Order: sequence, then structure tokens, then C-alpha cells
Amino acid sequence: MRFGSYGWRLEGTRLTIRRERGAREIGLGVLGLLLATGIGLVMRWATLDVQGLLLLVLSASYGVKQLLSVWRVTLYGEARRVVSTWGLGVPLVRRTKGLGEFERVEVITPASRPEGRESFSRCEVRLAGAGASPLRLADGNDEGEALALAEAVARLAILPLRVDEGRARPLDESQAAAPAQALAASSAEPEVPRSLPGDSRIVVRQEGNQLVVELPAPGWTGGFLPQAIAGGVLVAVTLGFFTYAFWHRAALSSVMGAMLMLPLMTGGMGGFFLWTAWTGATAAWRITASRPGLELVRFGSGEARPTRIPLEHIRDVDVRLHSEGGPRVGVSSEPTSPMLIIDRTQGGLVALGVGLPREELEWVADRLRQVLAEVRRQRTG
Repeated sequence: MRFGSYGWRLEGTRLTIRRERGAREIGLGVLGLLLATGIGLVMRWATLDVQGLLLLVLSASYGVKQLLSVWRVTLYGEARRVVSTWGLGVPLVRRTKGLGEFERVEVITPASRPEGRESFSRCEVRLAGAGASPLRLADGNDEGEALALAEAVARLAILPLRVDEGRARPLDESQAAAPAQALAASSAEPEVPRSLPGDSRIVVRQEGNQLVVELPAPGWTGGFLPQAIAGGVLVAVTLGFFTYAFWHRAALSSVMGAMLMLPLMTGGMGGFFLWTAWTGATAAWRITASRPGLELVRFGSGEARPTRIPLEHIRDVDVRLHSEGGPRVGVSSEPTSPMLIIDRTQGGLVALGVGLPREELEWVADRLRQVLAEVRRQRTG
């Protein structure tokens, strides 16, 4: 199971939560180190200043954190203890606390943040108590995933569950009485339509014993077009700046030092927007469900290479709010949109179908679950 960039697994009376480093984290880490390298090269030619040195240290620290940071929390139900580990590349700090020090499991949603900060906040799951500092377990944007993790922790630790500033309820009661916040709405079971609408662009066909689903590319709709326009403007501004500086070298010398990194960062951000908009708007998928499991083929960016997921590695097929491949126009928050999620035991989540209507994705997910359930019955029967 997953919650944001964290993966968690319950094995008997032990629950492990681990930060998983994906392509986004790796890309941001490399970008941070490249930025630090660029600042260092510029500072060799310019006068050493505190601003540039501070920016170099911050960029390098951010890059190292994204690439090497290790965060793992393990809860032991029988031993009644929780062990948290942090490090860079290898575990460096290890802390052990008893579960008896905590009084409840808390889910903090953006709705409970101070006014004006909701859009910059994330959901957080933590252990809390009057006599102990809160222990953060994980954070992310999907409130439904936050509730699933919090319920698993509450069951294992035998602690009540509290959402935001509400009353701490025993787990059974908290499941029966829905919270007043949007968390309850996001965790409710969606209604699955009986069939795809007539104007749906999703193609579903039966080929022998295989079910084939083709998810079309969303095209330049939704947030992808504004993202591409924003990226193009940023790249154009950067190119215009350096063109002017090339013909007026005196202007270039006046912005040497740390200030030179501003147009470089602007151009890099614009390129990032353009690339992600192109790959997201042109990504189409073909899903084949058969006795061995699922085969996924992505079209639209490079050569189509199939990804095969054996049946025994498939945990679930569902529709969730996710960020991978979604439109992005800012970097301060992680936007999400409904996507078809294939949860597997090896390799993490696979997210596809960005930009398609949620009702149609719900139907596809329900159809795939039916086919996989029938295959499992045939294997066991």
C-alpha cells in the first residue's frame, strides 16, 4: 500500500512505513546538485559573496536530501514499541519509543491548517500524546490513503483515531461515524457506472481469453495546455535574456554571481513544464488482462515497451488521486488528479489514465478487478 511517496506494509504484528524514492525525487535531487555545481562555477569567476555561498549550500543540501535521505518507521504490535530511522544513504539516527507513550493516532488534513495555508499543506499521519512529542509517520496529498494508513496503525497499536481537531474515537466508532471533514467524502466508495458512456474514447474489447483496454491520450486539455504555455513563456524569457546579454556583455557582467542563477532556474523550470506537459498530453496506454496477469504498454513518448505484472504481484486495481504524470503549473504544491492505479508488491504503483473522466476510470478498474478475480478462482479451483 502507498501514501504519497511512502510505501507501507503490514506483516503479522509488524507495520513498516518507508519513504520510497521515485523518479520525481531523483530528478529534483539531480537538479539541486546541478544548480549547486553551476553556482560554484559562477563563483569562481565572480567575487565571493554570502548570498551565493548560502544558495550553493542550500542547493547542495536539498539535492543530497532528495537523493540519499532514508526514512523508515516500524511499529511492533506485540513488543509495543515503535522504531524510527533516518539517514543519508545509510541509517544514521535510530530512535525507539514505547507505544504506551502515545494516546492516539492523528490525521491532520489541509482543512485544519490556518486560513490561507490550506493549498500549501499536506495530509499527515502521526502518533500523538500529552506526554510525548508527536511522531510523524508519513505525509501526502491523498486523504483517503491517509485514512487507510491511520486505521492500520490504530488497529496495530490499539489506539483511538482522531481526524483534525475532532474527538478521538475508538477505531470501530470512527469507522461507523464519518468525520465532518472532506476526508470522509474522499474515502467513500465511489459509484461504478454500469457501462461506459456512448461518447467515451476508451476502447474495451475481448480477444480470446484476454481483455484489452485502450486508454487514449488526453491531449491538450485540462491543465496540460496552460502548463505548456507557462513553460514556453519561461523558456522564451530566458532565451531573450541571454540573447540580450550576448550582444551587451556589459549587462552580463553586472549580474554575475548568484543573480545569474535566476534566469537559469527560470529556463530550467520552463523546460520542465514543457517536457512534462508533452509526455502527459501524448501518453496513451494499452492494458491486457489475461491468465498470467497484466501487460501495460505506453505509447506517445518513445518506443512502446510492455510492462508485465504477474497476477501474484498485483495487490489492487483502483482509482485514486495521484500526481504522477498529472498537469503541473507550480512547484510549491503537488497537484493530483484521478488516475487508474495498479498497486503491485514489487516496483511500486503504476499510474495511468490521467486526464480521463473519473467515472470511466472507475468502470475500467471494476472490469479489470472482475477479470483478475475470475483468473484467481480458476487457478485455485
